[in-house]
Amino acid sequence: MKKIIIVLAAVASTSFIFAGISNPAVFSLQGKFQKNPYYKIIPASELPTNIQETINQYLGGMSKVTRATIDDYKYEVETQDGYRAKFKLNGSIIKVESNNQAIPLSILSKLPGNIHTYVKSKYADWKLLEVKIKSSKIELELEKDHLEGELEFNGSGILIKEDIDS
Repeated sequence: MKKIIIVLAAVASTSFIFAGISNPAVFSLQGKFQKNPYYKIIPASELPTNIQETINQYLGGMSKVTRATIDDYKYEVETQDGYRAKFKLNGSIIKVESNNQAIPLSILSKLPGNIHTYVKSKYADWKLLEVKIKSSKIELELEKDHLEGELEFNGSGILIKEDIDS
């Protein structure tokens, strides 16, 4: 009897975990993957104007967008240059990352406080690899030669953590 309860608890918790995943497939309570009804591939021209402006200004331009999607709470964009970006439905940045090249530091001007000024003055010759904006903090990943850096700011743009590893 104990084993049955443990197995049922594991299945139920796994179902809840997979049910929260927002991608083209959603794990149903019946244990099957189903298409997410909110997920849709869209033409880049259907992205909101403020997202298009961000892409044009910082991520190589709309002509380089290879994939744009929307789901129940975000837009996702991929470009030929290797940029991947996620935006809230209102157009604000959730995450930007690149696998090929540095993200322009100027994109940090869209963030609160003096984040852009701080990073530009202290890390101007570093490559910005990732920008991640959470509800209460902003995380940046940087690299220079053999050094890796992580900066963490609060939601107001005040530095709360600076970690440089060699």
